[in-house]
Amino acid sequence: MDFIREIAEVSMRLSLQLTLLLLMISDAAFSTAQEYPIVEFSGGVSYSHADIAGPANMLGWHITFGMNPARSLRLVGDFSEQQVRSSTIVYNGTRSKVKDYEYVWGPQFVYRRKPRVAPFAHALFGVAARHYTVPSTTPGGPDIFAHDFGFASVFGGGMDINVAHHVAIRIIQADVSFEHRNWVDARFTPSIAQLPSSGNWQVRPRIACGIGIRFGSRSNR
Repeated sequence: MDFIREIAEVSMRLSLQLTLLLLMISDAAFSTAQEYPIVEFSGGVSYSHADIAGPANMLGWHITFGMNPARSLRLVGDFSEQQVRSSTIVYNGTRSKVKDYEYVWGPQFVYRRKPRVAPFAHALFGVAARHYTVPSTTPGGPDIFAHDFGFASVFGGGMDINVAHHVAIRIIQADVSFEHRNWVDARFTPSIAQLPSSGNWQVRPRIACGIGIRFGSRSNR
């Protein structure tokens, strides 16, 4: 899936170029550098490398919501989805569409000592799911699918570049996800032997970039 890797690389490059441009035109945006936002939202593109009966490169979206009870502490919900057409899981000559979902929450520690740059690190915990779907070969018939579900823990961090009082560019968020999923439902017939084994730990690296919006402000304490 070289084209997926190329899309992710182009997205990261465009994000960095936009960041540099906005930094050059936003010199007057930080008269309140000792303040920090109450609520934050970010969204953008994400890329992950997964084991789907073989290595696969997946592209999708990534969003986060955060509340800041203190200057250096952000409580976040982190939600993402990546997908790919599998070349190794085929049913009736049709490649399966594979989607990975992750919903995790936890503390994020933010270094806000510089007005423009805000690096962060986090440990997040929640759930992960993977869906395999093949369109029905019968007009109007149900899709054939399988999915698994389980625990997820995510460790990583990233960096935001503040380009205006209420706007930031997330130039990168890099994570490693540890997932332990089990089959919930499987309707591939006559056998699901072609699907990856479940019930064991999987390690999945992921990167993301995007734009952040901030709401409200508190003074430094």
